[in-house]
Amino acid sequence: MTKWTYPGDDAVRRAFFANVLTIIREKGLTLEEFERRVVRARKELDVNVHERAFGRVVKKLRLQRNLTRKRLASSAAIPMRVLVEIERGHGGPLISVPEICRIAAALRLRPHELMAHYQDAVKQADSSQAW
Repeated sequence: MTKWTYPGDDAVRRAFFANVLTIIREKGLTLEEFERRVVRARKELDVNVHERAFGRVVKKLRLQRNLTRKRLASSAAIPMRVLVEIERGHGGPLISVPEICRIAAALRLRPHELMAHYQDAVKQADSSQAW
């Protein structure tokens, strides 16, 4: 676990958009081409697999840290009903990048550490679906 202090929603949004713009420039894309690629990628994405994987990870890490849902929701500054939906694998439309970062901070993780757990869960889901 890493000590990390959440810098605030505005700082996270600015950093996220700055990174997106850097990627667009590095790839030599126009904004329109980038948007087309995002739309195409979303069509190919099995959203249910990703929502379930993220929910399983959040719940697993919450339980490992002996946190109640109420405590995690409060620490992450998200409504309890949103946390419940996330853990049930239905939180996709309810969650944003800043909320993911707040959840990570409440779990005493850096965002990339939380997302590494999530990526592992997606890989497990993909391999289990192959069978």
